[in-house]
Amino acid sequence: MKKFLKHVFLFFAPVAVLLVACEWALRCIPNDANFRETQLHKHKQTITTLILGDSHPYFGINPEYINPQTFNLASVSETPDVTLAVLKHEINRLPKLNTVVVGVSYFSLYESLILGSEAWRLRHYNIYRSMQFGKFPQNHLEMGSFSMLQNIDRLLGYYVHNKSEVTCSAFGAGITYQDFDAKRLRESAAISAKRHTFDLQATDVKLQRTAQKQALQNIVLLATQHNIRVVFVLLPATDSYRTLIPVEQKQEIVHVVQQLQNTASNIRFLDFSTDPRFVMHDFYDADHLNAAGAQKLSSILAIWLAN
Repeated sequence: MKKFLKHVFLFFAPVAVLLVACEWALRCIPNDANFRETQLHKHKQTITTLILGDSHPYFGINPEYINPQTFNLASVSETPDVTLAVLKHEINRLPKLNTVVVGVSYFSLYESLILGSEAWRLRHYNIYRSMQFGKFPQNHLEMGSFSMLQNIDRLLGYYVHNKSEVTCSAFGAGITYQDFDAKRLRESAAISAKRHTFDLQATDVKLQRTAQKQALQNIVLLATQHNIRVVFVLLPATDSYRTLIPVEQKQEIVHVVQQLQNTASNIRFLDFSTDPRFVMHDFYDADHLNAAGAQKLSSILAIWLAN
């Protein structure tokens, strides 16, 4: 029996070493999470304003046009329950934090990143920011988040072709949505609206509706306890996208945030969803601003925040 176990060990040991080496190599590839963590740590003593939320503020709010004390920590597909956890994680690390800008969307109340199809994104929170989301090992390992072939491509991309996975600026904002394309704008409206439309009578949607409303309330409560101003922002979207979103969804997020605004003097709600200052050339796709649109919105926010 001992001889058998020895052979088993000798067989699996190299495999285990190879897997550990691959995981380590994948974690060494520069990505948004480790890059942002480094930048956040570097400027933690000076940051006064933090941008949080999903892909809309990630691509749509650029701190470079606000002030050097602003940092964008929004992430693609992030939902309010995760945003709450991020705020809890950062609030004591940023001693001068006095304002949190939270982007909300027409779909914010109806799903959770932790339970959804994009839960693989949780690895960035878990590995690089010492948070605890989702299941182990798939949401806690680089190797567990992608297929073996995808991981091999990533390793070759970086170690052979020097391809970084960083897609954000030194201020944390997404920088890959640069241009304007009329065809992309047209085609993305129906696709995005379908993805962001929910059956509000479904049991799981009802559960998330309650949970995400509570998360938004807790964001306000936490910020109030630390004397931090909360600015909820509904970012611009194209008419073609907004008209395809059910009226109840559009009305509910506005109603929920307006109610929160009435609970405390440090809460504000800025609704840019139909702002006529944003034209087609300000969008990358039907519901995301491009670089020009982000500059425009950020400049508007800079004036508002300063006052």
